[in-house]
Amino acid sequence: MTTKELTSKEYFRILNKLHLAILSGLALFTILAYYLVSIGFADKTAEGLFDIFQTMALVFAVAGFGGSIYMTWSRMKATKLKANLKEKTADYYTTLVIKLALLLGPALFATIGFMLTANYILLLVDGLIIFAFLFYMPTRAKVINDLKLTQSEIASIYDQNAIISILPENSKKW
Repeated sequence: MTTKELTSKEYFRILNKLHLAILSGLALFTILAYYLVSIGFADKTAEGLFDIFQTMALVFAVAGFGGSIYMTWSRMKATKLKANLKEKTADYYTTLVIKLALLLGPALFATIGFMLTANYILLLVDGLIIFAFLFYMPTRAKVINDLKLTQSEIASIYDQNAIISILPENSKKW
């Protein structure tokens, strides 16, 4: 697998595009689900699953949040010990992907459950997860804080042309 060195500008562009793509895809799917339920698409025979979907969606959401917080904490603990900024930022990218995926699963489950049962509590769970996604938007300040960077590393983060990361070649296409 070939890797590509990224400047600060390229790295944060990739992080933000990744976040925006997942967030907008989830939001559009939720809007489509709401529209389909509002025109009567929901299968009323699935009303027997109303409580099951509601309980499972809440459990999955709590597990997704808990898992994303724990996974981020444990990965950042190990990443902070690395001496190389390129390795730290590459690990941060991987951590962000996993964190977003741990929330995406419960959100999609809630949306599909909403489509099957027309249970608006499931739509609320999905909406809360989408709202939480807004707080996970990657910024320079969050990267600096999460990785506990040194002053020289912080200067590199703010230098648009400084090489700060390495990612697989296909990530560069974003």
